[in-house]
Amino acid sequence: MEVTNRLLFGVNGRLVEVDAAELDLSWTLSNFLRRDLPQKRATRSVKEGCGQGNCGTCTVILSYCESDGKPVHRAVKSCLIPLAAVDGMMVTTSEGLGGTRGGLHPIQERLARNHGTQCGFCSAGMVMSIYGLLVRNATPSVPDIEEALQGNLCRCTGYRPVVDVATSFTANPVIIVPPTIPPELTARLNPKNKSLCPLLAICSASGRKQWFSPLNLAQITELRATYPLSHIVGGGANFTHNGILPALCNGDSNVVFVQVGRVAEMKSVIAQEGNLVVGASVALADLVSSLDTTASEKPNTPLSQLHKCCTHIANYAARNTITLGGIVCNDAYSDILPLLSSLEATALVIVPKPLQELQVRIQDVVATLKEHKGAFLVTVRIPLGSPSTLKRLVGSYRMSRTMYNDKSMIGASFVIDLSPENIVKHCSFFFGCPEHRLLEVDSIKSSLVGSCWNDSVVPNVLNSLELWAKAIFPAPSPLPPVSTETALTCFQVYKHQLVLNLFRKFYLETTTNLAVEIKTPSTMTFSQVFDRTTDTGVLGTDLPHLSASFHTTGEAVYLADMYLPNNVLYAALVMSTKARARMLSIDAAPALSMPGVVKFVSAKDIVGSNVFYYDMEVFADKEVHCVGHIIGLVLAKTPEQAKMAAPMVKIEYEELEPILTINDAIKANSYLCKEYVLERGSVNVEAPIILEGSVFLGGQEHFYLEPHVASAFPQEGGSILVKATTQHPDKTQVSVAKVLGLKESQVTVTVKRLGGSFGGKECTYFLPCCVAVAAQAANTPVILQLDRDTDMQVTGGRHPFQAKYRAGCTPDGKILFVDWKVHSDGGHRIPYSTTVLTRALLHMDSCYWIPNFRVVGRACRTNTTSNSAMRGFGVPQAIYCAEILMEHIARTVGFTVERVRELNLYEAGQTTPYNQLVEYNTIRRIWAQLKRESNYEAREHEIALFNANNKFIKRGISITPMKHGLSFEVQFLNQANALVNLYVDGTCIISHSGIEMGQGLNTKVAQIASYVLGIPVASITVTETDTSRTPNIIPTAASAGTDLVGGAVLKACEELNVRLQPFKEQLRGKPFAAVCDAAYKNRVSLSCAGHYATPNVGYDFETHTGKGFNYFCFGAAVTEVEIEVLTGRTQVLRADLLYDAGKSLNPGIDIGQVEGCFVQGLGEFLMEEIVRDSKGNMVTRNAQTYKIPSVYDIPMDFRVALLSNPDPSPAVFSSRGIGEPPLGMAASASFAVRHAVIAARRDRSGIPSESIDSFSLNAPCTPVAILLAINN
Repeated sequence: MEVTNRLLFGVNGRLVEVDAAELDLSWTLSNFLRRDLPQKRATRSVKEGCGQGNCGTCTVILSYCESDGKPVHRAVKSCLIPLAAVDGMMVTTSEGLGGTRGGLHPIQERLARNHGTQCGFCSAGMVMSIYGLLVRNATPSVPDIEEALQGNLCRCTGYRPVVDVATSFTANPVIIVPPTIPPELTARLNPKNKSLCPLLAICSASGRKQWFSPLNLAQITELRATYPLSHIVGGGANFTHNGILPALCNGDSNVVFVQVGRVAEMKSVIAQEGNLVVGASVALADLVSSLDTTASEKPNTPLSQLHKCCTHIANYAARNTITLGGIVCNDAYSDILPLLSSLEATALVIVPKPLQELQVRIQDVVATLKEHKGAFLVTVRIPLGSPSTLKRLVGSYRMSRTMYNDKSMIGASFVIDLSPENIVKHCSFFFGCPEHRLLEVDSIKSSLVGSCWNDSVVPNVLNSLELWAKAIFPAPSPLPPVSTETALTCFQVYKHQLVLNLFRKFYLETTTNLAVEIKTPSTMTFSQVFDRTTDTGVLGTDLPHLSASFHTTGEAVYLADMYLPNNVLYAALVMSTKARARMLSIDAAPALSMPGVVKFVSAKDIVGSNVFYYDMEVFADKEVHCVGHIIGLVLAKTPEQAKMAAPMVKIEYEELEPILTINDAIKANSYLCKEYVLERGSVNVEAPIILEGSVFLGGQEHFYLEPHVASAFPQEGGSILVKATTQHPDKTQVSVAKVLGLKESQVTVTVKRLGGSFGGKECTYFLPCCVAVAAQAANTPVILQLDRDTDMQVTGGRHPFQAKYRAGCTPDGKILFVDWKVHSDGGHRIPYSTTVLTRALLHMDSCYWIPNFRVVGRACRTNTTSNSAMRGFGVPQAIYCAEILMEHIARTVGFTVERVRELNLYEAGQTTPYNQLVEYNTIRRIWAQLKRESNYEAREHEIALFNANNKFIKRGISITPMKHGLSFEVQFLNQANALVNLYVDGTCIISHSGIEMGQGLNTKVAQIASYVLGIPVASITVTETDTSRTPNIIPTAASAGTDLVGGAVLKACEELNVRLQPFKEQLRGKPFAAVCDAAYKNRVSLSCAGHYATPNVGYDFETHTGKGFNYFCFGAAVTEVEIEVLTGRTQVLRADLLYDAGKSLNPGIDIGQVEGCFVQGLGEFLMEEIVRDSKGNMVTRNAQTYKIPSVYDIPMDFRVALLSNPDPSPAVFSSRGIGEPPLGMAASASFAVRHAVIAARRDRSGIPSESIDSFSLNAPCTPVAILLAINN
């Protein structure tokens, strides 16, 4: 057999050959595609969003021919694919489909044209997933589309336009040409042609890693005998559940890989003598395909349950690479293990020395592989039935935070064999969860076998399960209130209850026709309504995002995509592993001794000041105050070397008692700021009804798809150029200058675009400061690219809020007074906690007139990551608190909550508690219109009927209003700069002080300039933000970007028009280029700087004077949800949104902002949870453990409208801000859930009637919180 030591594969139609001397076996396919290889064909479209196969930004198509010559095209996550595994395959990225020079592919064009991209970081991955779908199915259904997009996350668009684009190919199909597989690659993988299909054997240039691709079982056996500790790739031994090879990622330099994907015996699925025999290297997607024709024939059969189980593991693209053998041989839990175990599946294992074949139980595979050196899995045998005289019932269940693309909190499988008389002859109950890989309930057999399968057996089974679950999932009694602060404890109770409820579900499914599980609708309905007529030309048109085509083709350059100089050093953070401790010593010697490591940088290397903003430090100096507190940087020649070396820095600690929660901080008197008070009237007035209550709302991670990147380049004279993913270039400039001991004019900061931000890149100046210190100390360029885990640990998120209230109202629900006491969790440092708190206090009235009002607020200091700005900036927390109060009032006075809300809405002429007139108030108009157009009252009646007829599925509906103040309350922040340059050919370049991060700022700016100057948008270029061109930049935040930057551009363009007016009159009818040329030749400047400052705005909390906001935005939402009573799972059935965007500058962009913001709000109020353990470690710190909404989590019926004929607004061209306000409208979903829970509690025995609607349900309303609320 010929042996080769080179890889041969293709990228976008071109053959690529890589010799062993150039190969690093630690690279994944995404690493290779993103690097500047000798072929100079690095692909920017492939992004690094998570590195775990969960976000989809690295999606590509792998194409190859099977041994029978059949072409196969798979969408895969390139971050999960070892580079050596693509030998003989063609890789296609978005660049391979089309480009702006050669023409866009129809998918790219439709996604760009229909606002299917905002920040663009996910767009190329979306393109490839849709392409992979259309290659195999030219006219897909909505379920097909949802499946294809399971593993593609988007934080911006809300998915609606992406689904619309995919659906458009069913209505308007086009010919989708699959990638071409050249004969050189076809021959490479054809085992019939042995001279061209060699045994691939590579010894990597990096260390002693070796890679083998055997062609048959004999070769695998020989290799495993020679290398018993080798890692099987493609199923069979140490291949992890999610497809990532541990040895590939941990830097082990002395390891052998054996890829088994070419071995026929391990790739087949065969029905054999009443069994299904599945090869260890069969991908789950192939197993699902083989079951598609039989799975729907009968429910509760082995095949149908196996099909259901496999389709819920990970996501579609990941299932194209995850193998059955890889799951079975992994120590980690998988949902398929309980099912296979309960079906008594067995595995064929080969032991190479001495050669033997073993048939073992599936649950014993891992132990067998550990016991016998070099053993490997070949096939899995799954029995398909029971003895012919018996009827077999099978149920496989899982419960996770999201329906797909998530690991289970718990899984279960039940098998019952029944005689013709319905007597249980055999039973098998298995459970599994991450902390308990596989558990069998042996005790159940004594209470079930021999019994009749009817209602009488259920109590005995439940009693047995109750005793078993108490031992496996112990929890304290009484249970603390459910919140993110008690999440780990509540998980235990939830799993305990699920053990019982999943059996109930199985019993009900096999004995009744009752609906016990949410069924995903087969269609999705979307509508977008806005004024399409315009009297201002380009203004008011739904022009696509200026960079949309660059996004979809992968041509858009993000900071991590830029080409770097050869002398660049890569940085990795050295972070605290303790929540609170004194550092006694730091020893970097072990890290410095590792290959490629150049330097360790810490506080000792700082020339200027280590403290640069409030109490923020660049590097922890004497104490650490949270897990993830940055202590230093390791600099190395490659990012992998730096990442491996950073944990090797040894730090000796003296641990101190940490403060981890708001309640801990209150007890310890640990605060970041003084108390802030806002008061009107007297909260001591008498009221017929007095209410008291409390509210808790957990934090939220930004989860922008582009992790943080910062780079620094030393310049002549000691100055420095900083490129960073920041919303606030000015503060970055000021901070770096202070840290380096430079003048601000010696620091230049540039930002091209951000791949999402949502506030998370506004106050992370410490990252570019770290890099700048390193670049100055090493006198060479340095770049820091955070992975998802690190990013989430060091950057903070939305502030958790805890509030208590005392309120008085009349018997009809009219509010007389409210007295609030609010605490937020700011983490361990000040930066934005004070301003988030004060902005929240200014919104605690929400949309309601409250004559007597007081709110006292304070930010707590805890030993957690400092929380930061996040979309909404305290307003969603305030809205939620206010609506909790409205719910309490309604249930106390006995009226519907929408009546109470409507009764208290602001009316014309009323003022806020800080004495600002509520001008341009459209909330009552919005409320009435939305109630009418959403058919709210009729749907309330329909839902009541549904709930009366359905015990295990309940629905709820809620309508909530939203008021959001626009502008910064700090006066000096309300300003912006712009530089508009005209050229003699009539084109225009705009440089401004805003940051484009997906919100369409540059597009709206171009539209404003186009309208004022009278030139086409195509003639306008908006350049990157640069502090040397537009100095003293305020952050792009608070939904004020277009108001401020648009105002500055408007002023500059108006001034240019004044200068050009004489020449326009002289050259009437001539092109704009002639006008510009004439002005230039007459020595008239064609460059103009514009500056805009919002007038009469700024509130002073010290003196309680000033105008808090330039104006208010209003909106309302009606949301309908459905919950599973037995599991707490939620599905949003429908959402109707009505938002006042003023005279929209670009309704297409504005609709997208409303949709995306609302869906992010669904995450905040229904599913996203930041969890820490008792040591302060962040448990939910990556894409596997922290879940944002996916395509399955958006409303199945999603209707969005912009208010027609809006009132005037003081913003540019009477538009209104839109980036943040709609998030607060998603609070309606949490109250719809609350109403569904009330309906479920009405059916529960043991709950007193007066307590049915009185229970604790904090946000986010996760399945855990919902189920515990139902069960009291």
